[in-house]
Amino acid sequence: MKQAEAEYERRADLASRQVASKQALDNATANRDSARARLKQAEVDTAQAVLSHLEDNIAAVAHHLRADVDKWGLRKGPGTSNLMQI
Repeated sequence: MKQAEAEYERRADLASRQVASKQALDNATANRDSARARLKQAEVDTAQAVLSHLEDNIAAVAHHLRADVDKWGLRKGPGTSNLMQI
C-alpha cells in the first residue's frame, strides 16, 4: 500500500510538471486505488473472522451454561430458561 501511494505521489508530481505522461499517472492511480481496495477487503475479512470467532465462543458458553442449569436443576419449569433465585 505504501509503495503504491508513493508511486502515485511521484507520478502525480511528475505529471503536474508535465515530465511524465498522463498514462503513467493513470496507471499509478489505478495501482494505488487497487491497493487501497485490497487493504479495505483485508480489514473487512479480518473483522468478519473475529466476529465469527466471538459468535462461536458465545454459543459455546451459552451451551455450557444451559447444561449447567439443567445439571443443577435450576429451571423453574419444564422447557423454560428462567432461573430460580439462589
